[in-house]
Amino acid sequence: MTSTTAMLLWAAVPVLLAAVAAKVFRVGTDVGWVDTQRAFDAARSRHTRWALRMALTGRRCAVLLRALDTAGLHVGRHLGECEVPLRRIVGTVGGRQLFDARFDPVGAGAWPRYSSVFAARSGGVDVPPVVLYRAPDGGYYVVDGHHRVAVARALGDPGIWADVTVLVPDRTAED
Repeated sequence: MTSTTAMLLWAAVPVLLAAVAAKVFRVGTDVGWVDTQRAFDAARSRHTRWALRMALTGRRCAVLLRALDTAGLHVGRHLGECEVPLRRIVGTVGGRQLFDARFDPVGAGAWPRYSSVFAARSGGVDVPPVVLYRAPDGGYYVVDGHHRVAVARALGDPGIWADVTVLVPDRTAED
């Protein structure tokens, strides 16, 4: 064994011990992109398992993120910024369907933005509040911030800061 090989093996020991300790004690790696990739992969796996269960039980449409039909609604009052429980966020106002009804990513298209939001949150950076509409049914629908909602759910947050606007039914629609 050459001295270079011995030195490389000696240097690898602490790295291997740290990797084993991270697995055993289930701690982060301190390598942001690794933790981000793990969180994204876990969310994609949750989606895949849930979608399969729903398909097998005939409830496939339950997986889709609800889209708010704004016909017959108009902007009521602006509530401003407040914390909204994540369980009350039930859908989207529009846009591509990158997430399922539980805000788990359905494909790789969500990765670039998801990874940057996850890295920011993991690094202690404050992210801007999401923009939500509160519909007459009491549910909240995302106008802007789908990835922030997904990351907050992945991190186990109970709520998220949001700029909320209430939608009300058109009076002419009732007449």
